[in-house]
Amino acid sequence: MWASAPREDLRQWFKVLLAAAALSLRWVDSAHLILLATVLLLAVLIVVPRVGSALCRPDEMREGTPVGLVLYPATLLLLVVLFWSFGGMPQVAAAIWALFACGDAAATLVGMTWGERWPLPWNRRKSWPGMIAYFVAGAVSALFMLAWVGGRSGLEWVGGIWSLWSLAIGVAGLCAFLESLPVRRFNDNFWVPLVGAVVMYTALLIRVGNMRANLPHGSDFWVPFALLTLLVVVGRWRHVWRVGGGMVVWSVGLGGLILLGWRGDLLLGLAVAEIYGARRHAWLRRRALEVGAGTEEDPARPARAPGADWRLQEEEVPGPALGPALLIGATGVGCFLAFLAFATGVAETRDALHQLFSAAATGAWAGAVADILARELGAVFGRTPILATTLRRVPVGTTGAISAQGTLLGAGGALLLGAAAAVCGLVPWRALLFVAVAGSFGSYAKSFLAASLSEARRPSETLLLVIATALAGLTVILLAMLFS
Repeated sequence: MWASAPREDLRQWFKVLLAAAALSLRWVDSAHLILLATVLLLAVLIVVPRVGSALCRPDEMREGTPVGLVLYPATLLLLVVLFWSFGGMPQVAAAIWALFACGDAAATLVGMTWGERWPLPWNRRKSWPGMIAYFVAGAVSALFMLAWVGGRSGLEWVGGIWSLWSLAIGVAGLCAFLESLPVRRFNDNFWVPLVGAVVMYTALLIRVGNMRANLPHGSDFWVPFALLTLLVVVGRWRHVWRVGGGMVVWSVGLGGLILLGWRGDLLLGLAVAEIYGARRHAWLRRRALEVGAGTEEDPARPARAPGADWRLQEEEVPGPALGPALLIGATGVGCFLAFLAFATGVAETRDALHQLFSAAATGAWAGAVADILARELGAVFGRTPILATTLRRVPVGTTGAISAQGTLLGAGGALLLGAAAAVCGLVPWRALLFVAVAGSFGSYAKSFLAASLSEARRPSETLLLVIATALAGLTVILLAMLFS
């Protein structure tokens, strides 16, 4: 178990008391709550470390910042901005606020009292009583807030009270399970509520009739499906991807075909081609340099003649095969956004939501392309790498380093993907600039995050890529809402 604060019970009841302010969401505007969350965030940063040390845990006192308490208003601020100001669903912000405040408090208090006897098998620091308490308190509080804030004028529910019950229970169960996982590098007061909010928001947007209308039929499905299967087989034969990577490509391609039609398949194919091309180009360049310098380290390895072209023949070096982790990280978030486009709008009528989420999916894939092109080609063509956080020169290969050449090549790859989406009619031409900017921003944000975190706290490369693509997709949505 983690070390508790001197007044851990007071700390948890403090969270619950603040969550009672969510009752006001039935009447107030989002600007009022943003102001409240901002004031609360400043109070926790400035006042609590000086006069409220009893609320701080020992590790927080050593670091000088009560991280858990700081993340409470910070997460609230993000929920209000994303899901109310931009998303138009105050009930989601209220329900998740109540869920993570009441659920976390119940899990902590119950776990401290009865948890030591029944620890969870997958995380000995958490307990069965605590997880059950999180689920029950979270489900009840989320259900109440969904119904209460849903009383605002203009808010309508599809499915009646049973849909509310199902939604509250499902999201509470998911958050209770996620909170119990042994994730050390990210505070669960931040990422668990955001995941729960995304799931709840998605569930409220889904319309079955739209999904039926968007399903491809006849030759619109079978011809691209046959081409996709052939591409996967040929790619495996040519060592473009490993077996696991081929399975991911086939699954993601099938998902793109169902969700966005042949246009989705085309974009995914172009994104994978750009990623593989950049990796292969960098791979061949590095191998050529190794072969050219081989006589000093390995006399048995032939050296290249001076002035010889650096490119190696296909028979010498098969390109670096794409693995499943890279492909999932690069395409996963985009596929989720494509599902939102599939489930919330109708493609034939150029529905606003369908176009918005289609552009966001394109932006997410553009973020992956921009990042991988900047990393792979920047290492080859970059001349003066700088650190993303300080903008100072660093040695080649430094984690979180960027270069002007790599950044421009990455932005070009994102722009190419956005242009393809506009040409085939998936997104309007005005979204082209949004996609390019979002892709470049996601790539830079990934480098900034990698440079900011120590090696012990830094997420895996796949998770960093997921974060980059999520930020890119979100940036497209925000830009579209701001300039539409």
